[in-house]
Amino acid sequence: MSGSAISGYALGQVYVAYGPVFSDGGAPLGNGQAQALAEIMAELHSGPANADARSPGYFDPDPQTFLSPADHYLLERAGSVLSASQLEMLKSQRADENQQRLILRQYGDGAFLQSP
Repeated sequence: MSGSAISGYALGQVYVAYGPVFSDGGAPLGNGQAQALAEIMAELHSGPANADARSPGYFDPDPQTFLSPADHYLLERAGSVLSASQLEMLKSQRADENQQRLILRQYGDGAFLQSP
């Protein structure tokens, strides 16, 4: 995917969602890193660069690691543009986001109302 194919919105989303994580961790994103990360994240949802994006369960996190196959794809690809510390921050943030979604999904399903 070329840099011109990434919208300002997608790039903005990277800065909004992950910029504070990297800044607070002492390793802010550079402009080139943010652009590359936006491109990789766009690949998560579409082929042909990522044919697995349409596979069932691709975005479902593992209950032990809270990382999905999509997250592993992202981390593998991001390893070429992020530092090791930034990559670890991204991994932790993605796992935290997935864990929160799983908890909210349980509440949405009414699981919290069921007796143990």
